[in-house]
Amino acid sequence: MKEEDVKNLSEFLGYFQNESDRGAALIGAAMVESRLERLLKQTLLDNFSKEELLSGFNSPIGTFSSRIKLCHVLGFITDKEAREANLIRKVRNEFAHQLDDISFSDSPVCDYCLQLQASTPGDPKQEKRFRFLFVNSVVLLSLAIWYRPELVNKYKKIKQSAWEYEL
Repeated sequence: MKEEDVKNLSEFLGYFQNESDRGAALIGAAMVESRLERLLKQTLLDNFSKEELLSGFNSPIGTFSSRIKLCHVLGFITDKEAREANLIRKVRNEFAHQLDDISFSDSPVCDYCLQLQASTPGDPKQEKRFRFLFVNSVVLLSLAIWYRPELVNKYKKIKQSAWEYEL
C-alpha cells in the first residue's frame, strides 16, 4: 500500500474499533461505501452525467445499494464481494433505523454477521463474536477493493466512442 493510504487506513482503524456498536456499524459501512464510490468515480467516463448519477438529490447511483449493484453488474466486484457489501449494508441499516439501543448481539444483526464470508482467524462464529465478524469483513472488503479502480482501468477502461451513426 502507498504510505498515505496506510496512514489513512490506520487512522480509520483506530477510531473504527473504538466506536460504540452503532458507531462501528455506521462508520464501517461508510468506509465500504466510500471505496465503491471511488471505484465508480475513477472508472466511469468523465462527462456531465457522472456527477448527476453519483450525487445530488435523487441520484440513481447515490445509495449504497445501487453502488453495490452497479459495481457488481459491471464486473468491478465479485459475487462474494457484492454479497458481503450487502450484508454490511443491512447491518448498517439496522443500526441506522433503530431508535432503541441495539448491539451486534441483537437479531437480525447477529444473523447478518453470521452470514459474512470474510476469512477470520479462530472461530468467531462459534464464539459469537459478531462485532469482530463485522469489523473483519469491513476491513478485508475495503482492502480488497482499495486499488480496484486502478485494476479496472488497466483492463476494462470505459472510453467514449465515436459512433458510426451519431448526431
